[in-house]
Amino acid sequence: MKYDFALCDLHPQFTMVPTTIGLVSTYGDHNTLNADRCPRPACTRHYTADFGYFSSTIGHPMDLGEMSQKPRCYLNHEGQAMVLTLVDGSLKWICPFDGCNTVQETTEAG
Repeated sequence: MKYDFALCDLHPQFTMVPTTIGLVSTYGDHNTLNADRCPRPACTRHYTADFGYFSSTIGHPMDLGEMSQKPRCYLNHEGQAMVLTLVDGSLKWICPFDGCNTVQETTEAG
């Protein structure tokens, strides 16, 4: 399902904004990860379709949380972490995969 914006799973009143996270492997290799982040001051939440929602703070390893507990969609495509957004004015988890219309209800963010 096409969506216009992702919302923070901890602060759904905030629309996530694009960012780039600098990564350093245990071998010292440097890479970057494009993600969305919550703009709320002091919030460390980020989102990617591969990892779902996670916390990331400069100088610390990413806290991916419990991957098996995150809503994911595998319907006719490689697994994607669902994203929180508004659908017809209600918070919903939707699949970010282009052309997939999977939607999961939620009563609260998180």
